[in-house]
Amino acid sequence: MRDSYWWCANCTEEVDGSHVTYGEMHDNCGHPVESITPEKQERLAELEAELTKVKECNMALHKMMMAKQDLLEAELASQETKQSTQRGQLYLQIDDLKADNARLRKCLEWCGCKREIS
Repeated sequence: MRDSYWWCANCTEEVDGSHVTYGEMHDNCGHPVESITPEKQERLAELEAELTKVKECNMALHKMMMAKQDLLEAELASQETKQSTQRGQLYLQIDDLKADNARLRKCLEWCGCKREIS
C-alpha cells in the first residue's frame, strides 16, 4: 500500500503536496482536496470490488429481463396474429351470411312473402 496522497475531486487527479494550501485547497483550481490515507485506499479498493460485483449482477439481471421482454413481445405478436386471423374469419362468415340472407330475401320475395320480411 502506498503512502498518503492528496486528491482533487474537481480535477480528478492526484495533487502534489506543494500545490495544496494550508486550508487544504488545490492552488490550481481553488477546490478542496482530500488526504487519501492507506486506510482510505484499502476501503476504496473494497468498495470498487463491491461495485464491480453489483455491476455484474445488474448486467446479468438486465440480460434476463431483456430476454423475457423479447419472449413477451413475441407472444403478444403471435396472439395479435391469431386474433387478426380469427377476426378475418369472422368477417368472412358475416359476409357469407349476408349473401345467404340476400338470396333468401329474393327467394321469399319471389314466393310472395314480401310483407313478412323485415
